Amino acid sequence: MEVCKAYELPVEGRCGGMAMCATCQCYLESDTELIDQSDSELDMLDEAFFVEDNSRLGCQIPITKEIDGITLRLAPEWNWFLIKNIEQKSREFINSRLFCFISDG
Repeated sequence: MEVCKAYELPVEGRCGGMAMCATCQCYLESDTELIDQSDSELDMLDEAFFVEDNSRLGCQIPITKEIDGITLRLAPEWNWFLIKNIEQKSREFINSRLFCFISDG
């Protein structure tokens, strides 16, 4: 994730590397050996869109010399659009219910 941000690639990385979102989802395209996925990474991928067998969270891939030559493909930007859209719709719903409650009360 940090390499993508350094090169201004379209990775949002909302949670700052804590495996609490899937905005840095990528696909491992090479045979590079990576550390096993943590439970939190697997849980987050269970809730993500466009997950494939080779999906990883970029923030959970430590940069070491062992990954030299790794090939990753970024997940579609729709992940970020869908997350933002869901958050916006949730806020609108909550605000409309709050307004009704205050108006009726």
